[in-house]
Amino acid sequence: MVRYLTISLLLLFLLPILLSSKNTYSEGDSKIVFEFSKSLRNLMLFGLLLFLVITIVLFIISIIGEENGIVIGIIIFALFAILSGWMYLLLKNKKLIYENGVFELYNILGKKSSFNVIDIKEGIEHVGDGMKLVLNSGKKIKVDAQMSNYSMLKEILEKNNIIYKDSHGNIAPKGW
Repeated sequence: MVRYLTISLLLLFLLPILLSSKNTYSEGDSKIVFEFSKSLRNLMLFGLLLFLVITIVLFIISIIGEENGIVIGIIIFALFAILSGWMYLLLKNKKLIYENGVFELYNILGKKSSFNVIDIKEGIEHVGDGMKLVLNSGKKIKVDAQMSNYSMLKEILEKNNIIYKDSHGNIAPKGW
């Protein structure tokens, strides 16, 4: 009982620290960063560490004590740790930076590629999911709705006379 109470209190004090965030854009900036919030990244890192510790503890228990059926638990928590690690990399590294008509895209591994605003053919928005930017070369770039400054992407497209529409093909009215 005391153990669960201690863990609950620890989480109660850690979660506000994990969920604090900072805005990456202010009105006078010429650089706009589209990225996932720091709180979401920290939450995934916490999940990764938690599942990794549970996996290690279960592995040690399986070596020391001859518990039957614990191997399934090890596999399940190891898979959750791998999934959390992949999500953490995605949330940490994936971002889009707009500055002076040029977009810099960083993928899950942090690899950078650039394209100009004039290279964008159209934007297709999927409600609640985000927007896919279709380039003239046919390449599609996904900008998640959960990224910071997502609404500014529409302003950038409007300012550069790039059509964006919803997933049904309806052209988005101004201010949508």
